Amino acid sequence: MTHTGVVRELRGLHALVAVDASQCGSCSTRSTCYGLSGKGPEDRVLSASNLAGAAVGDKVEVELQGRASTIVIFLTFIFPVIIMGVGYALLTRWGALSGAAGAFGGLVLGLGLSWMINRRLCSASGFGLTVVSVLEKGE
Repeated sequence: MTHTGVVRELRGLHALVAVDASQCGSCSTRSTCYGLSGKGPEDRVLSASNLAGAAVGDKVEVELQGRASTIVIFLTFIFPVIIMGVGYALLTRWGALSGAAGAFGGLVLGLGLSWMINRRLCSASGFGLTVVSVLEKGE
């Protein structure tokens, strides 16, 4: 999935890219972008690897690899539910209340692990947003 944006700031090998809000509304991978960036949908400035050598003010094209999207969706939505089920299964033999507590604890643990793994994936090669081309040079 590719989008266009304007480079607002450079931070080492990464660029902070302001993406037009209208592009995010119809994007099928918007939850993945926000999962990897740690920002909510209202924050339209995302960090991307600056492989194209863009400068501040440049209009750029950013891309999220399909493999990254699939893995992040699994980690964000499915992994916590699996851990919740495991927590329920482990504690349900001691009664319904214990099973509910196990499910809640498993969900909290799964969400925490999901968040930590997603944060580590941000710096992994092949994950996260990448500036793939400079469309227009800034002033």
